[in-house]
Amino acid sequence: MHLKRMLASGVAATIAVATVLSATPISNNMIYEVHAEEYTTSLKGKVNADVVNVRQGAGTDAAYLRNSSGNKVQLSNNHEVTIIGDALDSTGVKWYHISFYYGGANCTGYMRSDFVNIVREVAYTTDTDFETYLTEQGFPESYKPALRNLHALYPKWKFVADQIPYSWGDVLAAESIVGRSLVPSTSISSWKSTDPGAYNSSTGTWYGFDGSSWVAASQGIVAYCLDPRNYLDSSSVFMFEKLSYDENVHSLAGVENVLAGTFMQGNSISDDQGGSLTYAQAILNSGMITGVSPYHLASRIIQEMGINGGSGSISGVVNGYAGYYNYYNQGAYAHNGRSAIINGLIYAKSMGWNTRYVAIAGGAVYIGKNYINIGQNTLYYEKFDFVGTPYTHQYMSNILAPNSEAANVAKGYSEEMRQNMALVFNIPVYSGMPDTPCEKPGGTGSANNYLTNLSINGYSLTPTFSMYTTEYNLVVPREVSSVTIEAALSDSSASISGTGTVNLNEGSNTITVKVTATNGDVKNYTITIARGEATTNTTTVTGTHEVKLNDSNSVITGYFIDTDKKYVTGVEPETTVETFAGAFALTSGKVAVLAANGTDAKTGNVGTGDLVVLYDAGGTELVRYQVVIYGDVDGDGIIGLMDLLTEKQHMIGAVTLTGPSLVAGDADRAGDGAGLLDLLYIKRHMVGASRIVQQ
Repeated sequence: MHLKRMLASGVAATIAVATVLSATPISNNMIYEVHAEEYTTSLKGKVNADVVNVRQGAGTDAAYLRNSSGNKVQLSNNHEVTIIGDALDSTGVKWYHISFYYGGANCTGYMRSDFVNIVREVAYTTDTDFETYLTEQGFPESYKPALRNLHALYPKWKFVADQIPYSWGDVLAAESIVGRSLVPSTSISSWKSTDPGAYNSSTGTWYGFDGSSWVAASQGIVAYCLDPRNYLDSSSVFMFEKLSYDENVHSLAGVENVLAGTFMQGNSISDDQGGSLTYAQAILNSGMITGVSPYHLASRIIQEMGINGGSGSISGVVNGYAGYYNYYNQGAYAHNGRSAIINGLIYAKSMGWNTRYVAIAGGAVYIGKNYINIGQNTLYYEKFDFVGTPYTHQYMSNILAPNSEAANVAKGYSEEMRQNMALVFNIPVYSGMPDTPCEKPGGTGSANNYLTNLSINGYSLTPTFSMYTTEYNLVVPREVSSVTIEAALSDSSASISGTGTVNLNEGSNTITVKVTATNGDVKNYTITIARGEATTNTTTVTGTHEVKLNDSNSVITGYFIDTDKKYVTGVEPETTVETFAGAFALTSGKVAVLAANGTDAKTGNVGTGDLVVLYDAGGTELVRYQVVIYGDVDGDGIIGLMDLLTEKQHMIGAVTLTGPSLVAGDADRAGDGAGLLDLLYIKRHMVGASRIVQQ
């Protein structure tokens, strides 16, 4: 799996944009709009590149726009803008005059036109057949508004609902595992994970993955990028287009459209026969041979090499690897003390990619064989992989790559092609999705929302506190009606709630200590406190007592006997059969301890479900009682891991506890059966934090 899909290296350096609103300061200096051709009607648009610098005028020679902290204003994939005019730079390239919302302010500026996709909207007239089709496909209501707009724009397009056999929550958690999804290290803090292994809370810095330019993505940005509903516009939707070659769809002119404005536009390379051909023709040929969309191949090269093509992967002059080329960065990730480029060129050399054409065609073979032709046949599925074992065969780790590549693919289709082609888009649908599309995180500033201490006065939490552990337990006696919670912040600029004196109800209490970083990211530390409940059992006779069996027999015991339900309680775990039987005495007759099956003599420890049977002198059974040891759910006479697991299975319905086992599962002796509070009692007993009371 390729851990790195390199950010287009030339994008940030060559993108432009912006001024702010007239006479509205956004930095220490006053900046005003420059002259441009203004539109009488504004257009909606979305940014189509990973990172776009905003400038004060049209052209790369214009100064960057900076915020009040002096940082460059940068827009990212799918950032919404309004196009209010345009202007040409000194080279004749068109720049859009845009307005946008950024950092709590409304700003205006300039961006090169090919980094903005115009979002077209038309009036949708209810199409009964289309509405029926959407329902039959199983698209949730939250998908339908955007699909209706696309249908109104391009009636021939077909949208297929791919019902993913994994829940939204499971997929989001899997894709958020540290190192699986990456963002550029220059991203805002709310896009970067603060999970263990991703973030150093002591220094406020992030660990690099595949080199220092990439860091682990936060769950917030993963959710945004994973949610298909965020990409149902006329450009981004191409991340769901099938990536197989289609002679009726793909053309040389379309490839040239994708390559426009890049280092490949109009340029030729040597073929494998000693002649030459254009990049566009080489890419089209490669798509035809491998069965892969040439638009996809072209956009993948742009994604990896940048619009200027300045990467060493295709320079052909890297020392030790002169004359070798790797256009798709296959095998290019940093490891074994080598850079991503060197490892990529090692791979290229091993594959014999010693001409540009061979490298383009050979890399296309790799993509087709290992991804497109085995079912990962959309940009979305190249990143979010459900073929075979999920998440193990992802082509890219850059969470932003599918959308930026989709924008490049979209350029291959003219408006006429879009209107006349019956393009097919496979759009994922997950069970348990949020009701509305996930929002893109926008918080800046410190991401540190860790605690360096969490404690309760007079008590010890289970487990012992660690800043990376967010769930804790505590059991207190019924007499304790309140506790005092104390916590210390790792970053003093963060805010905290949930500390101080907290009143406790009888039973289970869940207390949340909420830490909010300055960028808005929230971390919740939860403490579940089990407070003992009052117990009432009118049928239980406690203490040493005499139970009359008939005129001539009696039993004296230090245990508790429920004469109605025929239970014996008060038995400590790991009590031997001999000790247990010795507590019973008859004036005549005998005592037998049997296993739970009622026939076999019990040996070893007495456990829940075992029986004590009393006989008269003639051998006639007088009475039998079943043993109950609170917490010993499985009946082995020991409170341990199997009891914890059995109780959990009962709670989720996997097994059903009955009789003495159900009574034993009521470890807090509240008379309410086996539940969460009882689990905590068993866990505390197991680790020695407290003991389950039997007497």
